[in-house]
Amino acid sequence: MIRPVRAAMAAALAILSVNAPVSAQTPSAEPVAIYSPIRPVSETFHGVTVTDSYRWLEYADEVAVRNWAEAQNQRTRDALDASRNRASIKAALVRLSAVSGPAYSELTAAGAHVFALDGDPSHAGPVVVALNAAADPGGRRVVADPAVLDPSGASVINGFVPSPDGQRLAVVLSKTGDAGAVLRIVDVASGRPLADTLPGLEPGVGGGAVAWSRDGLSLWYVRAAMDAAKGPEVYLHRLGTPPSADTAALSGAEGLQGAARVRLDNSHGRTAIVASAQRADGAWSHFVLRPGKPAQRVAGYDDQIDLAVIGPDDGLYGLSRAAAPTGKILKLSRVRPGARLADGSVITPASAAMIETFAPIDARHLVVRDTAETGASQVRVFDLDGRGLFKLSLPDGAVNTEIAPLANGEVLYDATTTPQVRRYLRWTPATGAVRDAGLTAPGAFNFDDVAQISVQGASRDGTKVSVTLYRRRDVKPDGNLPTLLYGAGSYGRGPHALGAFERLWLDAGGVYAVASLRGDGGHGERWRFLGQGLYKQNTLDDFAAAAQALIDGGYARRERLALVGDANSGPLIGAMVIQHPGLARAVVSTDGLFDMLHLGYGPNHVADIAEFGATSDPTAFRALDSYSPYHHVSPGAYPAVMLATGGDQGWVDPKHSRKFAVILQAASNSGLPVMLRNGVPGASDQLERQVDELTFLADQLRIGAGPAPAAPTPIHFPPRHHRKPAKAKTAPAPPAPKPSKSSH
Repeated sequence: MIRPVRAAMAAALAILSVNAPVSAQTPSAEPVAIYSPIRPVSETFHGVTVTDSYRWLEYADEVAVRNWAEAQNQRTRDALDASRNRASIKAALVRLSAVSGPAYSELTAAGAHVFALDGDPSHAGPVVVALNAAADPGGRRVVADPAVLDPSGASVINGFVPSPDGQRLAVVLSKTGDAGAVLRIVDVASGRPLADTLPGLEPGVGGGAVAWSRDGLSLWYVRAAMDAAKGPEVYLHRLGTPPSADTAALSGAEGLQGAARVRLDNSHGRTAIVASAQRADGAWSHFVLRPGKPAQRVAGYDDQIDLAVIGPDDGLYGLSRAAAPTGKILKLSRVRPGARLADGSVITPASAAMIETFAPIDARHLVVRDTAETGASQVRVFDLDGRGLFKLSLPDGAVNTEIAPLANGEVLYDATTTPQVRRYLRWTPATGAVRDAGLTAPGAFNFDDVAQISVQGASRDGTKVSVTLYRRRDVKPDGNLPTLLYGAGSYGRGPHALGAFERLWLDAGGVYAVASLRGDGGHGERWRFLGQGLYKQNTLDDFAAAAQALIDGGYARRERLALVGDANSGPLIGAMVIQHPGLARAVVSTDGLFDMLHLGYGPNHVADIAEFGATSDPTAFRALDSYSPYHHVSPGAYPAVMLATGGDQGWVDPKHSRKFAVILQAASNSGLPVMLRNGVPGASDQLERQVDELTFLADQLRIGAGPAPAAPTPIHFPPRHHRKPAKAKTAPAPPAPKPSKSSH
């Protein structure tokens, strides 16, 4: 039975059919060549000289770069706007997005409100909304809109933190490619921004860059490192005073030397807060900060404590890996002078389950989120002294990422089950009852009519790689269906929840496939570790194996297969273009990283270096240099490529896409297009970007109203890299496995 929403989409997609006849291609006009001069810049890393022909494209404010980007956009627009598929795709996606309703995340209770980030596509970008204390969405109102806080429309909300009384909201704003973020304060009752504007925050860390004082009249914030030797600094700001009057609370002199990032936390509105500093190697050091008092270090980098927080009882809690690779929870009941968290009592001992994170959520409950031996996500609940109570109910296969206690004693938590959209559940501790929280719009689309199967392949080193395929049950799987294969494989990301983009592809009769790759969050900490840093080639080999499994198993043909990725995919898509150019007909990458030798200067550079490695380390440099997509382009037959910038968060500098696009355009002799779409963050552009990506994919995989477009004549500028074509390299042998049974 076709639901009303499905019927509306069916009408819009009437001409977008997998089985539509494909007529002969007709030649298109040769595109105007875009002037892309080669200006070689050489630098030496550990005795290896690397020449970059297009370094000049990194400087977005230069007139020449702006003109070049506009010309690329026009070239892309000319091609996509000429497609007979685009109008029907846009109509369908607009209708689908209209019924998707609010898309809540980051629920946070404070005072008389529950705040949330809302990605409703009717807004020009994700906004912060306020619900009442019971989290009833009926009375939701927007309290922080990036279009109001920055009328230029170029900013996105990177994170927010409400004051303990819920009367004010600290909002972190960032712009695509900017080296720093800005902190604005909003009065919740009126929705108006205060005069306080604090520049220089570290982008990409969201709300972790801010912590309020107990009275809500002051806040600590992290200023990005202006001097790499000094590191970032923590300042205390009192509302109504200029930034020049802010006082330093923690700096290199107090122990931040070598820190790559600092995270602040005062989730329970206590007098003291915790500042946690992370080095580039991932190790953490923790400090307790109090107004007007010197910083107190409570854990050093060598203590192996990944997370520290102050609970509602003023106890200091920590997640320790010392002699416990799967994690144990420590507690200091009081933070006295000279106290060390490593000397605290073990309240939750290590077990076979890998503890991912934890939080004391209220005066009675401490929740521990971990990965069981089976690889399944679970949430265990203890009291604040570590006595086990029960496990929180999660649907089979679901992953939890948020838990928010409410003023009435209830607790909200999310559960994401692929392919269903995220759901929020409401738990009543007094009775143990769990019910739907009512935060998913009743008219939102679902995937009840979608069937899924699992396929396995073998990576280069023999590791089993699984791929989940989704298709409508009424679509016959004949092996000729246009197929999109998505993979993340970085930052420990969890299962991929499908949305409007994927729903539309499935309704057009296509197949959507998701690969589980080393480096993602699918099978515990060990699985993630084997796809990071020196072992990133494992991730690349896994994705190639996933695509090959679809082809060898008769589920897809190369001519109708496309590889798709976003910022979470890191260099994955670019590496597939270079290492396996004949694997698929087309690739699409949004906000991708391609120049792996220059990660230390982007908006999200701290997380990027922690994930991939730093060129300052000789071993890490050799690993990065072995697969950096930008540095391994040479003349050859590449697939059709679309590179898009301006995703939801703006954490990846668009310079990566600009440079990768121009060198591919210069090198490709396949006759297939290489398109660059320069956008800006925000939901309004997000919809247009998704329309463009779907149009490109439909055209290249031969879906719908017309033929696959004739490829524009390649524009050849000889690439001038010192590199030869890259060969896939086997990752170095990993160290002895951690004693976790969650290893895959």
